[in-house]
Amino acid sequence: MTDATLDIGNQHGSLDIESAVIRRNELSNSDTPLLRRSRRPAASHDTRRAQNRAAQRAYRQRAALHLKTVEDELASLKQKYGDLMRRYDELNCWSNGLLNALLEKDPTWDAAPEMTVLGV
Repeated sequence: MTDATLDIGNQHGSLDIESAVIRRNELSNSDTPLLRRSRRPAASHDTRRAQNRAAQRAYRQRAALHLKTVEDELASLKQKYGDLMRRYDELNCWSNGLLNALLEKDPTWDAAPEMTVLGV
């Protein structure tokens, strides 16, 4: 491709890859403040890394503490659920015993439709 072709192509909005790459390299090597990479002194860099490590450690500790709290709450709720289910079963057996006793005393007694006797 000739220089004249490149100029014509650029006038019509086509992309010239070689000139774009060259321009990008020129900009990245220039001293323009927007494209220049910030260079911290080694001590500042090490301090920042230490701060990052401390922040990560603190985050992991908070996450572990939160997880432990949630696990403890889950265990507590499972225990309460188990206690409630046992109590429900006891009360259900007790109410069924009462209904059975009523039916034995008076076989013509008609329980309300929503009342059911288990095991009969």
